[in-house]
Amino acid sequence: MFLADLPRSRWKNGQGERATIVEGDGWSLSHAWIEADVPFSDFPAMDRTCVLLAGGGLSLLFDGRPGVDLPTPGTAQSFPGQWRARARLSDGPCHVVNVMTSRTRFTHTVEISRQLTGSGYAVVLAGSIDCDGIVARFGDTVTSPCDGVGSSDLLVIGVMLQPVSGSTVREQPT
Repeated sequence: MFLADLPRSRWKNGQGERATIVEGDGWSLSHAWIEADVPFSDFPAMDRTCVLLAGGGLSLLFDGRPGVDLPTPGTAQSFPGQWRARARLSDGPCHVVNVMTSRTRFTHTVEISRQLTGSGYAVVLAGSIDCDGIVARFGDTVTSPCDGVGSSDLLVIGVMLQPVSGSTVREQPT
């Protein structure tokens, strides 16, 4: 899935832009572009992970809870979707990857790695990977596992979904 081919749409709250990479019933993997200090959309009953893909860093501020910094690409933070979150940019616009799962149906794991690990999705953070003859670069996503050859500087955001008992992972057309 090439980043350049993904259609963009407004966030649920209208405050930013997103591009869905892949989603299913109860889960989503997407890109988001943050141009200014903005509130995040509320997603009650969802667990979220935000990973900085590019930009000068941002802070995630939560009502009544300590904030966290995502200072460099590849840093991540997980939090419950019902927490009121606000992004404060450190040094200009940022591009993030968001993972959201319904906590009654799925859990998710996000891992920054130099190789494809596990079964799920991998968003290229740096370098490139040739996966079955298709070359994925910055921001592109491949399905893992794949018979791929990564560049020496490959760095990926690995996303693995684990169904809660009785659920299955199924992609829906975007």
